[in-house]
Amino acid sequence: MRPNRTLPALIAAIAILSAPARADMIDGPYVALPLTDMPHSGLQFTALQDVTMTNFIFYNQGWQDTIQFIDATDNNLVESLETTGGYTEHFFRVDWDLIAGHTYWLTSVLHNNGRYADFTNFPVSNDHLRVEGSIDAQRTLHTDIWISFRFLTTVPAPGAVMLLAGAGVFARRGRRARGA
Repeated sequence: MRPNRTLPALIAAIAILSAPARADMIDGPYVALPLTDMPHSGLQFTALQDVTMTNFIFYNQGWQDTIQFIDATDNNLVESLETTGGYTEHFFRVDWDLIAGHTYWLTSVLHNNGRYADFTNFPVSNDHLRVEGSIDAQRTLHTDIWISFRFLTTVPAPGAVMLLAGAGVFARRGRRARGA
């Protein structure tokens, strides 16, 4: 009787698909200083691979504000989120697909609501993202301060996980075919 060669590959594929995707996070420095006269300011970052941003924290001075997430590659507003006044930290759970090679801006609209820290260690990166610096309304890149947004968390895009699982199944199947 011949051994079932499909079953181990199927089990491996199910294990890969059911395994939790590895989250990656860029925390950034503590932003304690009040930011004034800098509307539409925030962070500029580039996706190093196809990923999904799942959450971030917006540190501010407690005013009602609007957060804008913009794909800078084509200057497209992806999403706009409102904050309520009275809170200096806002945790956002999002589901934003980021495309490898695209640059993004995460900004606060209000001119006197952000917080910042002196910071000169740009770029900051992990496997998913590279934060190039902070930006202002003119989209000038500042590499001497970190503005308002911390704990940028991402996971591999669902399509990337499926692609990895498929590659594992085909690699295993090809290895068996050559060895038979």
